[in-house]
Formats: sequence, structure tokens, C-alpha cells
Amino acid sequence: VYDSSGEDVWNVNLNWNSTSEIIPIDETIVLTSGQYYFCVQKDNGYGNYSFKMDFTPCNETFNETEGGSNNTLQTANTVSPNGTTYTAQIANNDEKDFWQFNLSESGRINFKATFYGIKWVYWKLYDENGEELLSKNPSQNSTTNNIVVDEKVYLTSGRYYISVSRDNGNGKYDFSIDFKSAHETYHEVNGGS
Repeated sequence: VYDSSGEDVWNVNLNWNSTSEIIPIDETIVLTSGQYYFCVQKDNGYGNYSFKMDFTPCNETFNETEGGSNNTLQTANTVSPNGTTYTAQIANNDEKDFWQFNLSESGRINFKATFYGIKWVYWKLYDENGEELLSKNPSQNSTTNNIVVDEKVYLTSGRYYISVSRDNGNGKYDFSIDFKSAHETYHEVNGGS
């Protein structure tokens, strides 16, 4: 599979079953929106083939185009720390997402996320200067095949970023950030005062 610029997004070289003389394939490829090309190329031999493709939308909250559109701190999508659930995906051609949120006062955030069918992910928390405050690398639950995150973090007021990136696997994820005020007597800004 190639993207619109001809970049190789996904490929596989399969061997046939010597008994049936057939090469079966059933693959799920996760892609951002855009134009793609599917190519079949012989390695050895000749013959006929047939194929079928179907599509399941991720229903992303913020539509990403080829290669992703929120892959840096500067291009982070702004989300609200009010418990709203956002939907996104980690794709074969987009391995990282950045999310920005602002706190007008100090308090506790509760970052909740469910990663569907992804084996490992990294999620990290950064301050407004891009300094890493927290880094986690959760793994898939072998029963549900999902990763569930429910993390509470105490922060001063200011701008923050959460990044989600692939370690192993691709797929859809949902997340929310919920905020509870500390009701500080003396207001503190990012980094403390």
C-alpha cells in the first residue's frame, strides 16, 4: 500500500501453501484519511488472484490526513479537561498524536484512555516548555486485548500536552481528561511559584 506521494505505507511478502498452491491473506491496515494505492507484485511464478477490501471508519474527533496532522507540540489538537471523550487512532502511517489542554487553576487531572487491540503504547505528559513530566508504557490485557489507562496527576495551572505513540500495534483509542480543582489559597502557575 502506497500513499499519494508514492511512499510505502505497508507491505508483506507471503509464501504459498504448497498443498493448496494458494497464498491466503487477511490483513487489517490502519490508515489516516487520504488517497492510497494498492499494488500486487509477483515474487516468483504466475497465476490469478482475487481480492476484496472493506473499510471501517475510526470516527476520529479530529480528522487526520496522510501522515497525521498533530504529530508535534506545535500542531497539537486542543482538548478540554472537562471529561469529554475524544476518539483517535494510531495508524500505520501516523504513529504519534499530541493533545493540548489548559488549566486555569491548579488541581488534579484524571487521564482515562482505552486502546483497542493495540499491544503496547507510550503516553507522556509535557509542560508548556516541552519538558517531559511523566512517561508510561502500558501493555495489552490478554483477556480483553485492550489497554485501559486510568491515571491521576496533580498539576499547577498552565498549558500541558499529552502525547500518545505506538510501541507495538495500530488501532483506535478513546480518551478523556477530567479536572478537579485544588482550590488553592495562593494561585500557582506552571512549575510552581
